[in-house]
Amino acid sequence: MSRASTSTVLSLISLVLFTMGVVLSSSSILRYPVTERALTKAISASEHLATLEHQFSALASLSEPFEALRYDALEDLNALASGEFGADHIEDCRQHRETCDAGFVVNQIELSLKAIALEKVVPFVQTCEALHPPIRLMGCTIHASTTQAGTGHAILKLERIERQE
Repeated sequence: MSRASTSTVLSLISLVLFTMGVVLSSSSILRYPVTERALTKAISASEHLATLEHQFSALASLSEPFEALRYDALEDLNALASGEFGADHIEDCRQHRETCDAGFVVNQIELSLKAIALEKVVPFVQTCEALHPPIRLMGCTIHASTTQAGTGHAILKLERIERQE
């Protein structure tokens, strides 16, 4: 091959490469706004996810004390109340369970007692609160007997947060 033909081939290759460079550059310039918007959205979403992850980890740490608690088995509150007041004094025991997130259940209990010695109510509540997790007294209504001093009817509203099985 002569010098002139080599020079022509190299010039032609240079022209083709230059033209390809111009075409690629112009297509990149035309696609830049679309790509920039997509990258901006992705960065914004990433920042939002990082914020949510931080909030989730903070909320997850709130349930750690409940996870560490030992749990006393509570088969039946009626049995506990029967031991304190006697089975014939339990008028009604209603329970409502409400499921929460993170595997916990709120157990709401309404215990109606009739013709009981009112002095036994506080020790019973203390026994309930000594369980793990405790059964907390949320409300109490006492109707004293008009015929016998120190006795009456009581309605106890109790609540316990338990791990869902």
